[in-house]
Amino acid sequence: MTNNDESATNGQDKRQHIASFIKDIADKRCEKNLAGIAIGVIVDGQEISTVNGWADVESKRPVSDTTVFEVGSLSKLFTSLLLAVAARKQEVQLDDPVQTALGDAVTLPTDRKAEITYRSLANHRSSLPRLPKDLIPTADMTNPYVHYDQEKLYACLNKMDSVKPIGSRGEYSNFAVGLLGHVLGKLAGSDYRQALNERVLTPLGMLDTSTESNDEQSAQLATAHKKKNKPTKHWDFTEVTVAAGGVRSSLLDMFKFLRANIDPTTSKLADEIMMMREPSDLPECEGSDRWLTASRYAFPFVWLFAFLAIFAIPYCLVQVPIGFQTDSLWFFPITILIFGAALCWGYVAGLVTAVLLTFLAWWICEDFGWFPIFEALVGGASLSYVGAYWPWDNRGGGEGRLAWQISAIGTHPMLWHNGMVGGSASFLGIVPELETGVIVLTNTAKPVDAVGVNILSELVKLKENENGEQERQRACASLRQWPASIYKRFITYVEQML
Repeated sequence: MTNNDESATNGQDKRQHIASFIKDIADKRCEKNLAGIAIGVIVDGQEISTVNGWADVESKRPVSDTTVFEVGSLSKLFTSLLLAVAARKQEVQLDDPVQTALGDAVTLPTDRKAEITYRSLANHRSSLPRLPKDLIPTADMTNPYVHYDQEKLYACLNKMDSVKPIGSRGEYSNFAVGLLGHVLGKLAGSDYRQALNERVLTPLGMLDTSTESNDEQSAQLATAHKKKNKPTKHWDFTEVTVAAGGVRSSLLDMFKFLRANIDPTTSKLADEIMMMREPSDLPECEGSDRWLTASRYAFPFVWLFAFLAIFAIPYCLVQVPIGFQTDSLWFFPITILIFGAALCWGYVAGLVTAVLLTFLAWWICEDFGWFPIFEALVGGASLSYVGAYWPWDNRGGGEGRLAWQISAIGTHPMLWHNGMVGGSASFLGIVPELETGVIVLTNTAKPVDAVGVNILSELVKLKENENGEQERQRACASLRQWPASIYKRFITYVEQML
């Protein structure tokens, strides 16, 4: 068997392994809790996919690669790509204030020193909350965005006086991305839907993708499910909310988007896609840089002072007159654990942890009564708040990219985003240096992040093993060539001597 034949066989075995692996995952997830699922991967330039379950349970319409799903917050990737297109056209710079494009119709909040920029909206560093304050109280939660129009958005923004320091911390915000899409539509001289179609979807060849269903797409649209056997409404979006979660697409079309991001050179939007990947430090508001730097260095001392003030000093005042008991040695490390957990996890999760660990401490050291419990709860609550809001971790940008989240699989950086609406969920992840990626779509409101990461981990392992085998074969080939090489050098040397 020649090397080419062996490579072809190995490639076929690898493809079959991946196909079997993702099919097994799809089968198990549909059997467990999903109405339908579509999975696609790209590895070594090849597309491999599997589908399972029902696009519509009642009519027994199966999922196919043309079934249309709500992709939820994957829409934010499309919105950021639209922003990159506008930036390449020099209609706007990423760090320009958004207020300029909105004119006098609405006044965006500031932090008194800096304005909201396009980059901060895309990177979730604008300090706008996750949702407009008046959205939930007025919403039908089975279709929460359908009523929230431009008038309501502008009224909400005009009521906002100020925000936390812009760029100082990340806060995932549908509010921000909805506003970004609205402004990008204005820059294009139309609205978000038309701009996205003309500037992103058409160049990528994604003709079955849109933000509103036409008759043809509606026929392929998968029924949304709150649970596996519990259908629910599709979510509808207005012009000022659609950019955050209103895109609908099929596996066939999402393959095109996935390929463009894995290998941008194959796309008409190569420069714009690469712009989305660029790490970016958001410009801090005046004076905040010194504050962030100082607070990071001061934080351990502040924590120590808080611990002493909240627990150690009152505890000593109580214990010294009666003498320290042996069991008291347990309480100090447990209390430090309580405060540390509250600090690391922050706010609600930290407070719950503080409460549970405090009662554990009381159970171990029950001789101390209720006073230490009160002290530890107060301390845990205080440090939970500090852990959630203290700007000690340089949250002002750093690795911030346009919409992309960044993690790692082993030593390989992974760019990813997920999405979920009332009856659908999605995940898209790529490992750029291995030119590998995955897309997962389902018509059930159950997270599929773990599915995507599990598949990517398997692909990365295969690529690493393959690269290791290639290195081994190259080393062996080099060793086999040594005798001939040495002989050739010897003959050359002898000829020169003669």
